[in-house]
Amino acid sequence: LSEIARIRGNWDESVHYAQSARDLAAQSGDQAGVAVSLNSLGSVLAVKREFQAAKDHYEQALAIQRERGDRVAMVAVLGNLGIALYGLGRYRDAITTQEECLKLYQETGQRRGIALTYNRLATNYARLGEAERARGYYEQSLDIMRSIGDPMGVFDSLNNLGMISYGRGEYERAYDRFTEALQVARGLANPNATARALNNVGATLKEQGRYDQARQYVEEAIAINRAGGDDGELAYALNSLGDLHFVLDALPEARAAYEESLALTDKIGDRLLRPFNLASLGVVYAQTGAWAQAGAALAEGLTIAHETATKPRIAHLLLNTAIMFAMHGEDARAAELCGVIDALGALESEYDIPYAQLKDDLRRYADYKTAWERGKASDLDAVITDLIQSLGSV
Repeated sequence: LSEIARIRGNWDESVHYAQSARDLAAQSGDQAGVAVSLNSLGSVLAVKREFQAAKDHYEQALAIQRERGDRVAMVAVLGNLGIALYGLGRYRDAITTQEECLKLYQETGQRRGIALTYNRLATNYARLGEAERARGYYEQSLDIMRSIGDPMGVFDSLNNLGMISYGRGEYERAYDRFTEALQVARGLANPNATARALNNVGATLKEQGRYDQARQYVEEAIAINRAGGDDGELAYALNSLGDLHFVLDALPEARAAYEESLALTDKIGDRLLRPFNLASLGVVYAQTGAWAQAGAALAEGLTIAHETATKPRIAHLLLNTAIMFAMHGEDARAAELCGVIDALGALESEYDIPYAQLKDDLRRYADYKTAWERGKASDLDAVITDLIQSLGSV
């Protein structure tokens, strides 16, 4: 009953049934039942994006299954625990957990489980900026999903491969992956998957300068998400709409889209998208002269990115902070941050154009080379800590 309620989106009802099952199992001394109920509770909490609570329940379930020596039950809980750790931004811990899960799947020859775990490992490596390693795992997952005839698995793998190509600036390749994923999603009549693919196609078209087409795809994604009530997917689609408005210099519209997306990330506890929202808003605020808001947005974004140790996000936030400093006439600080970005080595191709432009703009500053070298020699943790403190007084 808990699983049915969760699938139907009746989360409070799902929690109630799972808790009742756990209590009944505990009263009868059924440890296996307690573990299954804890795993179910973790799953509904994860859907609600309450990842810390989900993690706690999964760890309790895993401890019971380890003690019982039930390797089949362990593998399911390990996979879920890895997802919760990912949601908390603890990517290295998630990888360790998923690697244990993969080993168990390989021992039992469960091909779909192997493919799912490849996908999860890849996603964690992608968040850590290890794009080629992630791509290799996604390709392996796609091959297995095609061979076993799992269309949703095929969709996920195609979509994730598209994201890798997009992040590397390989927009034609990304477009091909996303449009194939869209065809699969429409064939499944899955509105959430369809909206995600539509949004990704739109984002790719934007990077190719095909703005009218991009907007059509993104707005269709937003309409589907609003109708379906999926706040997570809606947040991503609104962020894409903000990007479109921003590139067309429609700053009030960009700000509105970013702020609505940001509010949704706060509502659902999404720490993956939120730093990008904040980075974009920082520049939008700066361009409209709202310096205090710009500093606050960038400081919060840097804090989250630093806590989750994700190099691409840190680089993105540092880049946008450098842009804000340059706009504010603080060229030396902007140049020093560029040196830090160079040392970090985590900027993806999608950021090459604004980064190159910023470097050109900074050449008017007489001592930019000195500041640049000083930035390269800086300690990253110290730079970010000082930045977060100083941005409050911009």
